[in-house]
Amino acid sequence: MGLRRILLVNLYNLINCESPLFFSIKNPNANIFINNIIMKKLFTKLTLLFIVLALSPAIQSQMILEYNLELSSGTTITLPLYGTVNVTVDWGDGNTEPYTTTGNKNHTYATGGTKAVSISGSLTQFGSGVAYNNADKLVRVTSFGNLGLTSL
Repeated sequence: MGLRRILLVNLYNLINCESPLFFSIKNPNANIFINNIIMKKLFTKLTLLFIVLALSPAIQSQMILEYNLELSSGTTITLPLYGTVNVTVDWGDGNTEPYTTTGNKNHTYATGGTKAVSISGSLTQFGSGVAYNNADKLVRVTSFGNLGLTSL
């Protein structure tokens, strides 16, 4: 049974007081009945919230890039930040830098290997339309994020 079906069945059971919890607290006593209604509403709202969170696609706000520094000489990578630029770059080595101007932004690592770089904020253009240094080290875009990119 898929996750969506399980969640919908659980939601139906909660709405109709058919879960074991509701069977166990049903009682002719008025206080128990009122508590049951309150619990039913609370669990219904919580279940709906859970369904929305579970079934909604996760929105990644950051652009995440993976670089392999072993693909060419040196341990420097370059980010071509153009268009509207108002970002913070987490270089993945404990260093973060804010940028508000266009241009190629370089960062040199102490060691080689694979590095993950995160860009958050607002950026409309990644790249300038011409080749740039160290582009060969970019091996994967894990997420384009929600930066407002309109051009690559």
